[in-house]
Amino acid sequence: NLTASTTTASGVSDATSSAFDIRERPELMISEIADPNDHGSSNEIRYVELFNASADAIDFSSENYYLHNATTGSSVQLTGSVDAKGYYIIALDSNTNPDDFDTEYDITADMESNIVNFNGDDAIYLSTQDTEASLFDVYGVIADSDTSGQSWDFTDTRAYRTIPATSQSNSAYDDNEWTIDKS
Repeated sequence: NLTASTTTASGVSDATSSAFDIRERPELMISEIADPNDHGSSNEIRYVELFNASADAIDFSSENYYLHNATTGSSVQLTGSVDAKGYYIIALDSNTNPDDFDTEYDITADMESNIVNFNGDDAIYLSTQDTEASLFDVYGVIADSDTSGQSWDFTDTRAYRTIPATSQSNSAYDDNEWTIDKS
C-alpha cells in the first residue's frame, strides 16, 4: 500500500507506505569548505559554501535544512533562501572582526554562524530534520571527525567539490568527489 504525500508538476516527491518511506534526495549540497591559513590572530575567514543543484530556488522558511559540525555536535538551521543553481555561504560569526570575511573575499555571506569554527579536521553535514538520521550530504567521515591526518583533512586550506562532475548530494563521504587545494 503506497500513498503519494507530495506531488508536483514533475511527479511525486514523497511517498509513504506501511513498510517504507520514499523521499526525493535534496538537491542542496556542500560545495566548498575552507580553513584558510590564519590572518594574524584572525580565523574569521572560515566558511562553508552550499550549492543548490535544483532548477528551483530553496526558501529555508518553508523547507528545513540544517548544517552540522560533527566534532562539536552542534547544528544551525539555515535561513533566507538560495537561488536555483545558486550558492549560499555560511561564514564564521565574528564579534571581534565582523568585516574580515567580507573584506577578504569581497562578498557578503548569506549567514554567519559559529558552526563553521573548525580547524580542518572536522566533518560537516547537511540534514533536513536536525538529526544525523536525516543526513543527506556530508564532507568527511563523522566517526573520524576531529582526527588529524585523514584523507579529507583540509587544515589551513580548502576543499571543493568537483561540480558539475558531482551533481547531487551524497550521504556517504567519497574522496573522488572532492579536491583539497594543496597550494
